[in-house]
Amino acid sequence: MERKLAEFVGKMIEVNCGDGLAYSGTLLSLSEGVLSLETEDGKTLWIAASNVRAFAESSASSPRPGFIL
Repeated sequence: MERKLAEFVGKMIEVNCGDGLAYSGTLLSLSEGVLSLETEDGKTLWIAASNVRAFAESSASSPRPGFIL
């Protein structure tokens, strides 16, 4: 999985970690089994690559449910 994830450094991806945990953002780096993901709001997440169950390249920000004020 790490080798495949490394191909997407610098690209926008969606990451599924199982149990309903999903994240999206730009993959900044993948080093020593940890991926750094920058979310749309500028926060950085560090996720153990061993926890990634599935991922996909995202071409645009996905719509989020909710109300527009």
